[in-house]
Amino acid sequence: MKTINNIIALSFLVLMCQNAISRMVCPPDSSYSYKILKSDGRFTLGVDFKKIMYGYPFPYSTSHFVVKVDGEYLTNAKYLSVFSSFYYETELIERRFLWIFKLKPKVKRTLHQLAESPVKYLQDTLFVSGSALSSLKTEISFDYKDVTIYQKLTPVDENLQEVPAGRYGQYYRVDYVIVNRSNKSKKVGLLVLFDTMIDNNDACRIDPFPSDKPAEMFRGKEGSVSKEIICSRGYEKHFFKGNIPRRLLLYKDDKKGIKDLTGDLILSKEKAVLPDMVCIGPWPDYNLVLWTPVINATNKYKDSGVLLRWDEKEAAPSSVTRYTTYYGLYNTGNLQLVVSDPEKMASFNAAEPEIFRGDKTTLKWQVTLQNQMKVKLGILTNEGKKNKIIYIGNEHPERGELVVSPIDNRTYVMEVYDGRKLVGSLFADVTVKIRKEESDGRFTMGSRTGMPVMYGYPFNFPSSYFILSIDGKYASNNPEIGHGAEYIKGISWLEKAGNNTICHQTVYSYGGLDIVQRLIPAGKERDLHSWIPGEFFIKANDELVPASIALQPLNSNGVTFYRVEYEIKNLSGETMNNVGLSLVSDIMIRGKDGGSLYSGGRDAIAANVIYTGNKVPDMIADSKITDSISLMFRFPEQKIQRPVKFCLSYPSFLNDLVFDPEKATQDYCEDAAVLFAWEPGTMKNNEKSTCAVFIGSMLDIPQIHFNNLEKQNSISVFFNTGKSFLSRENISKITAAVKSTNYSCIFIEGNCDRQGADKTNHHLSEDRALEVKKALVKAGADPEKILIKMSGDIKADKRIEKNSLDRKVDISFWQSGENPRQVCK
Repeated sequence: MKTINNIIALSFLVLMCQNAISRMVCPPDSSYSYKILKSDGRFTLGVDFKKIMYGYPFPYSTSHFVVKVDGEYLTNAKYLSVFSSFYYETELIERRFLWIFKLKPKVKRTLHQLAESPVKYLQDTLFVSGSALSSLKTEISFDYKDVTIYQKLTPVDENLQEVPAGRYGQYYRVDYVIVNRSNKSKKVGLLVLFDTMIDNNDACRIDPFPSDKPAEMFRGKEGSVSKEIICSRGYEKHFFKGNIPRRLLLYKDDKKGIKDLTGDLILSKEKAVLPDMVCIGPWPDYNLVLWTPVINATNKYKDSGVLLRWDEKEAAPSSVTRYTTYYGLYNTGNLQLVVSDPEKMASFNAAEPEIFRGDKTTLKWQVTLQNQMKVKLGILTNEGKKNKIIYIGNEHPERGELVVSPIDNRTYVMEVYDGRKLVGSLFADVTVKIRKEESDGRFTMGSRTGMPVMYGYPFNFPSSYFILSIDGKYASNNPEIGHGAEYIKGISWLEKAGNNTICHQTVYSYGGLDIVQRLIPAGKERDLHSWIPGEFFIKANDELVPASIALQPLNSNGVTFYRVEYEIKNLSGETMNNVGLSLVSDIMIRGKDGGSLYSGGRDAIAANVIYTGNKVPDMIADSKITDSISLMFRFPEQKIQRPVKFCLSYPSFLNDLVFDPEKATQDYCEDAAVLFAWEPGTMKNNEKSTCAVFIGSMLDIPQIHFNNLEKQNSISVFFNTGKSFLSRENISKITAAVKSTNYSCIFIEGNCDRQGADKTNHHLSEDRALEVKKALVKAGADPEKILIKMSGDIKADKRIEKNSLDRKVDISFWQSGENPRQVCK
């Protein structure tokens, strides 16, 4: 008893303090007005700290309206505009669980489908007027195209007449006015949702009555309700035109009837306009209804709501359409209104609301718990037309952060739940800009586990480049190719390739041609099923699909292939002859710089042999075993131009091969690179041609790093004939370079002169490179940042057999730029 008395005393003290503060801010006899910018006008109602609509006295509202104008939906509930909610996502999971275990739900539910067209969220300036001891009056208007929508909340007395200033009302007249400002007729309609709650009962009982006259509503003992007019109390009930109730009573405790706190919804009296549909039932089912609810008369509700709809009708030019309802207390009381303001309960924003595509930002939130609420958070993002849960918080989440990297403009929604009750939604918008920067577009490829597919990964050390030929002239995005080829750069940016993927795009211009390099994620499944002669199948959407069909650009995060595409277009204004393209990739086989490749998963590919025409394999892999392929090249499409030339050889030799395509003399390949060449042809003005190859892995999801390295320093150390021993002078030279240079990675390349056999020279160049690596590590270099290349005598002066300048190791130090570019990490 003492505890109860303390609680009552504390409640009385809180009420007195609030009234005292109100008088300090606004004297009792003074009136005031103010405005709230960027309001959606939602509201909640109560009396003496007791709710008659969910939310009071806290500044959030779970009620809203939807206006339909010529098939378009307009609403003041933003969660309707971002498709779906956390409640329905969890409901869907439960339904799947029941289906898997062949269990029947006690209540049949159908998830409401939202409109295919976007739902427009409305905001504007809310005007509030009143005094310290009176019911507030509000008005807000929304303009959309040539329609204006007004929402007016006016306190009225027990006779539904507007109360004078300085007095409380017993009801609120809720007016919606739609003005057609155009010179054409429009079809307009309105849907309003009231999330009902009487005191602490969120599943209040609701009785519909066919009459709005109190004398006919009650029979028998005072305060009791006739059983003849109770309609399935506690169960969902729908009414349509011709059978619409005139009044709804909402009880905290149906045993006490109107003796207890009772809500009153008047649908046909004074200025009220009778709806065409009235639904009594579960608020969670009604919360996402745009226009037509699912009818289920046997559905028992545990969270009550009332849905009113006025069907679409013709609105003449310059006409005014009014919809009015009264909502308040059947018993006397001082009705109070609170305007929804979720930001008073929580804050939610992006640390950087504008980012470049591929970069990250941090979502930050802070929740102020009220009335001892135990709330949970669900953070969602709209991707296409599907909502995706990206975070579910625990109870009492006072504050938190979440790092995101959206690929396009994105609205993030933080939904606050009291149990399973959605009590507030806050929104953080992130604008994603495309960063365009000068780049040569070279790239290297590897996997999430760090295993390289191309040389250079996981550093931004590029190992793939193209060579463009125009009637005997050459250009390349590799500055070190030599042989008179012009080095060209382009403009690069990340571009959207689907709902969940991005591609990297670089546009070059040379000699009247535009060359577009695109790297597009392709292929969703990693489950390679079986081989058949000339073709293989992969799983896609639980079906076996030929790879020639499946390896198309897909909307997927789980990419296992990249389509490397070059689109060439003639913009010179005249016909151009002998336009051709070659692609060179310095590859890694099983993490090593050399090894064997197989054609079609069966036959070994000979090194230093040029395959032409029909002999160019359709598929090239590093293994005969289908489920352990770490590197694969594929040409599945018939619409693209296929390569007419292929060769597996040294990277340095392939540079020469472009200009002098003759069979090489070496019979081994311990430093593997591949070349694909497309046949030169004539291109008319505005004609375009596309060359493409798929590169990927069946073991892991590939990652791509793009060239953003700048050379900081380079030195060379020289050796005696046939030796790999470093002199003290060379060790000092290496140590000084390490100490004085900032770097992201170090590239070392071992070389030999032309004395001795090719294979012997290759191993000698490897020994020299390894000795240099030891010296670098001893000088303090990180061994994980050192890249080694063994070139043997490939780069030796062909005119001189014994040349001391060829017996060397070249060391270069590279530093990453400020923003390393990555795709689909």
